[in-house]
Amino acid sequence: MVQAVWERMDLQCRLVLRAEYPARDGAARPAAAARLGLTLDRYELVLAAGVGNVKDAIDAVGA
Repeated sequence: MVQAVWERMDLQCRLVLRAEYPARDGAARPAAAARLGLTLDRYELVLAAGVGNVKDAIDAVGA
């Protein structure tokens, strides 16, 4: 499932992901998770999924 979502990803989706999910700034992760309505654990799963579209990433991990 994640692979299928990954294959549909385009540059714009990746840019949205980078803006919405601060992968390098650990201190910003709780606030980003809260903005998206996710627990920090689910947020970390979304990051690990490596999916470029925010909605698809959340769907992929079942958040």
